[in-house]
Amino acid sequence: MDRYPESIVERLSSLSHAGPADEEENSSGVSADFNCGASVSVSLSIDDATKLIKRVSYTSNACGFSLAFAEDIASFIEGRTLTDLRGDWQTECYAKFSDDVGSMPAFRMSCLAMVADAYGNALRRYREGSLLKFEGDSPLVCSCFSVSEDVLEALLASGEASTVARLTELTNAGSGCGSCLMILREMVESRQHRI
Repeated sequence: MDRYPESIVERLSSLSHAGPADEEENSSGVSADFNCGASVSVSLSIDDATKLIKRVSYTSNACGFSLAFAEDIASFIEGRTLTDLRGDWQTECYAKFSDDVGSMPAFRMSCLAMVADAYGNALRRYREGSLLKFEGDSPLVCSCFSVSEDVLEALLASGEASTVARLTELTNAGSGCGSCLMILREMVESRQHRI
């Protein structure tokens, strides 16, 4: 009897994203499971202008479940923009993996959590890097797309935007990780109260 179900064995036979980072990597994330001693390291190459995830790679000493999930996530996010991912991409990956693989032993869920955490850390590190690179007099509201408060206020003041949806359409603010949506709502509501 195989150690892994057939659906995992199939994935392990074609790990196209496994391997070291390439020279264009501009973000990485690591996570570990101290119960089993496994770790995973993820490398991303993201185009700064378009926010397109051009290349994903990972290395790991983890089990087959972890490697299969790392491959599934890499395939899911590579070729997408940060806007495409939104804030719930991990939930979508978990659901798809569960549907494809079937029931898994409960103790393997920590393997999947470790992998998802490494990818989340890589995306978070990219956003933090954007913050550090930002140069401007106005506070940065959206770190995913480097949108400053003065840009958003100008759109609201000109009447070009009067809703969060329109601000997002014009600037992409709020369409990445979603952490700035509350600020965008406050800006829109504040503008509406002034009118």
